Amino acid sequence: MLTPADTTILVRAIIAAALGFAVGWEREAHGHSAGIRTIALVTMGGAILTATATQFFGTPDRIIANIITGVGFLGAGIILHDSANRIRGATTAASIWTMTSISIVVGLGHLVAGVMLTLLVLLLLWWQFLPIFSQLRPQPVPEAEQPEKNLPQS
Repeated sequence: MLTPADTTILVRAIIAAALGFAVGWEREAHGHSAGIRTIALVTMGGAILTATATQFFGTPDRIIANIITGVGFLGAGIILHDSANRIRGATTAASIWTMTSISIVVGLGHLVAGVMLTLLVLLLLWWQFLPIFSQLRPQPVPEAEQPEKNLPQS
């Protein structure tokens, strides 16, 4: 039989996993390295650990600090340099880190805030594809118009 504490942890874990699923779907749909399973599992894990610490230990501060540290290492593994020396995966790593933060919010019981923050994350990831924001996109400066760099004279 489920206790009230079990129900609380389960509900928060399910909500966090659903929020992670939404952002993971966006990342996967655009061909990025971490997708649905990765982000949903990370967010579910963050919510479970936070809710458990809150329910049974009273103060989740140590658990939260360690969640953020652990996810930082996961994100560092996603960021790569490609053959053209470009950095790839930074947005996906930032998405995982942000969704972990949201999972902590959900784990603490702030479910509506978690949903609203996830919508904000999705807006930030999609803004460049929305016609209303097309004018906000930065335009690259042609090479001929770029100012010359002051190089030290030898």
